[in-house]
Amino acid sequence: MLPILIIAGYLIGSLSSAILVCKAFDLPDPRTQGSNNPGATNVLRIGGKKAAAITLIGDGLRALFLYLIARYLGADLLAMTLIVFASFLGHVYPIFFGFKGGKGVATFLGGLFALNYFSGIKFCADLGFCCQSAKNFFAICINRYSTNPCNFFTFQVPKTLMLLMLLS
Repeated sequence: MLPILIIAGYLIGSLSSAILVCKAFDLPDPRTQGSNNPGATNVLRIGGKKAAAITLIGDGLRALFLYLIARYLGADLLAMTLIVFASFLGHVYPIFFGFKGGKGVATFLGGLFALNYFSGIKFCADLGFCCQSAKNFFAICINRYSTNPCNFFTFQVPKTLMLLMLLS
């Protein structure tokens, strides 16, 4: 059952919210405009706040949705972590879009909130603080990814979640 859930996680993660939202709003393909990246930040550039917010929420809820399905089916924490990670990989390397996806920030954040609520809050607070002082969102996210393992010791996060963070 676990391999099926992991494959489903990857395939659902491969559905790009940015591309779907841009089609729904009759916007240009985000892979050919702005930064050429199908992510919420690029959708903000080409489509505005509403389209970007929907993209961000869609990417984050995808990982949360997969976590909830796995939990409902009785998966253990390691299995849920692997399914969420598969969703992250699907977002970054989507099979449906030539393995060229987004950076995975919103999908990662949705999975982080699902697996450990306090680490998700801390990540958002750190991200918000850094956004006040820097212009390059991707650089901020890399900074948050690299320092987030420190949160594990603060919140006594399970080792499987540490694995997800380090792999991401």
